[in-house]
Amino acid sequence: GNAQGGTAVPNGEGLIKFDSSTNTVTFGFSGACRGIENAIYMFRYCTNLNQNILIPSSVKNANSMFQQCGNLNQNILIPNSGKDAYGMFFGCSNLNQNILIPNSVKDTGYMFSHCGNLNQSIHIPPSVKRMEYMFAAVTTKSLNQDIYIYSQNIVNMHNAFVNQDSLVYHKVHIPVSVPKRTSN
Repeated sequence: GNAQGGTAVPNGEGLIKFDSSTNTVTFGFSGACRGIENAIYMFRYCTNLNQNILIPSSVKNANSMFQQCGNLNQNILIPNSGKDAYGMFFGCSNLNQNILIPNSVKDTGYMFSHCGNLNQSIHIPPSVKRMEYMFAAVTTKSLNQDIYIYSQNIVNMHNAFVNQDSLVYHKVHIPVSVPKRTSN
């Protein structure tokens, strides 16, 4: 799809609205979205999407929420209710914003895979347990910032940095408590 303007539901009484004057997508005017917990694939393949997105605080699952949104380059605030961000920005090739991962998120697998312009410091909070393929196919030409891993509970880091062209590993800060068998 192509989210470019207008409302997603006629007469602005639905769940999602785009305000062209502020270039913002909002959820749940009239309180309709307070209970949304699952945003899986919500904007998947919206290749022209490049608006500020205000994700409701009720959202817990954002799996592949912005997958393949190639033009997306906005600050996205992941709510503190978020638990699952698996593939959230997979293939967002223009994404180059500071994305704050809250300390509620447990799964970040594939989160930034194929984000070719990502060049921001990333902080992995203590809540994260899974980060397989998190930065797969992100090159050092783009990702030239520090990655800080604060979690000591990681159980899967399989290929978190696969396909890096000569990744500068001193920029990845992994606590010594992370078991060796979790990394690639």
